[in-house]
Amino acid sequence: AASSDALFQGYQSYNTEERLGWYSLEEDGSTEWIWTDPNGNKGIPMVAGWMRDGRLCGISSVISEGRLIAYDYVELVPETGEVVNTKRLPVGNGQFLDYYVIAAYNPVDGRVYGYGNTADGTAVAFKSSAADMTDTRIIKIVENSEVCSSLTFNSSTLKLVGFNRQSFIEIDMETGDQTVLYNPSIRDFQYTYTGMAYDSSDGRYYWNMFTSDNVSHLYKVDITGRRIQLVKDYDNMTQFSFILSPADEGNPLAPEAPKVTSFDFPNGNLSGSVNFTMPANCVNGSAISGSMTWELSVDGVKAVDGTAGAGEKVSARVENLAEGSHTFTVTATAGEYTSVRGVGQTYIGFDTPMAPTDVTLDGTALKWNVVTEGTHGGYVDPAAASY
Repeated sequence: AASSDALFQGYQSYNTEERLGWYSLEEDGSTEWIWTDPNGNKGIPMVAGWMRDGRLCGISSVISEGRLIAYDYVELVPETGEVVNTKRLPVGNGQFLDYYVIAAYNPVDGRVYGYGNTADGTAVAFKSSAADMTDTRIIKIVENSEVCSSLTFNSSTLKLVGFNRQSFIEIDMETGDQTVLYNPSIRDFQYTYTGMAYDSSDGRYYWNMFTSDNVSHLYKVDITGRRIQLVKDYDNMTQFSFILSPADEGNPLAPEAPKVTSFDFPNGNLSGSVNFTMPANCVNGSAISGSMTWELSVDGVKAVDGTAGAGEKVSARVENLAEGSHTFTVTATAGEYTSVRGVGQTYIGFDTPMAPTDVTLDGTALKWNVVTEGTHGGYVDPAAASY
């Protein structure tokens, strides 16, 4: 539940526990581990990432003694961390066009923007690639002082925002020109590539950064009001290479994700209802008027679709599922824009009973609590259980 309800989710490319992978991140700076990236533990962590078509996509890279060892485009299942696609990019040996040190995704045009080398590696550039890291284009040759250590996409203004060692800046994605928004005068700033994310609910940014004493911090930044507030100091050198907001995934003009609220498969039935609430707003906060279409899938396979209004509660019937755990996903479509998936999981059918609790021997009588729950959270018929 923490991973889906958290304000943010992010990828830790370093911490002293060496548990690299996907974490939830709350507004108080607390984190909770979700899954470990097998590539990260092999020394090839993700350095940039974005959500696209229900997958966590991005770049995995490792540099050893100044030499680029591996550079891959990867796709993972965001709920589990399963790697479903890996593509080795032609980077190194005099080919650096596709190489980024930091990047962020623009869901409006479906392209990645960031900083890295020119093709021959002799200069630094602001550039852009297609979401699968093809069709890379140099937009502007830049000075080293312009390379951002943190970069994110603002889903409200549809602008690229970053921190370039001194100031928070806005980047023109067509020209690469930077406009200074706010200089926070951070003391002892250590230039480290770290994550930053925009919170559309209050217009603030959450920014992970390091100071020169190698301590990691999380700040809440109000760029418009020119205020910065320390949220948390981390004692394990937490380094988020990127941070994403589940609420802001997908195209800002698309509906927010439907919210799966409950399941109704009574008494172990394999047929029943999935209940969800349609979105009332688009990702950018604008209200939705009129009806939308929705589509419900079970374990990645379309099951049923329909039409509903903004904010409407829907109960969708599904039939004859196999006994076991299932993942239900719902999308909403308004016009030409489709939301990211709302996700829910539950066990369908008769579950294996949990072990009895509070077992006591009272004289010659053995007592225990009647088992009413299954090991997977599914249905158990107490009257049918034998002990």
